[in-house]
Amino acid sequence: MFNEEILLFTKMETFKKLSQSYFTNLLKKFNLSGLYGKYLIALLDKKPLTQTELSDILNLDKANITRVVNKLLMLNYITKTRANDNRKFLISLTNQGIDVARFLKEDIDNFIKAVTNNIPIEELTTFSNTLNKICDNSIEYLEHV
Repeated sequence: MFNEEILLFTKMETFKKLSQSYFTNLLKKFNLSGLYGKYLIALLDKKPLTQTELSDILNLDKANITRVVNKLLMLNYITKTRANDNRKFLISLTNQGIDVARFLKEDIDNFIKAVTNNIPIEELTTFSNTLNKICDNSIEYLEHV
């Protein structure tokens, strides 16, 4: 059993590296890196969001959101306008940002279809549930270490 567990984590690490490499190359086309595509996709088809709302959706800290928002503003992928109460800013995609977000979303959807091709939905559901349990167990374990 121990060897199977090691193999599982080795395969997960391999998939992580392959998918990160793929997405890194995809984002380079738009002068982006890291998780910037995730921010754009989160804003796609949504009303304008505050930085706090975006932070909550992506489960990321506000400092990280601020840094990314500034970069996306510089690239003209988003706009930032004052909310009604003048204390908050609303973030929304520009037309260029919408185009990039749609391209990224479509490409990611195609990648997911390709890597899950010929895998029955029942197996994908079981796999997803198993990964969720592994993540939950990891969080719980690390909180007590």
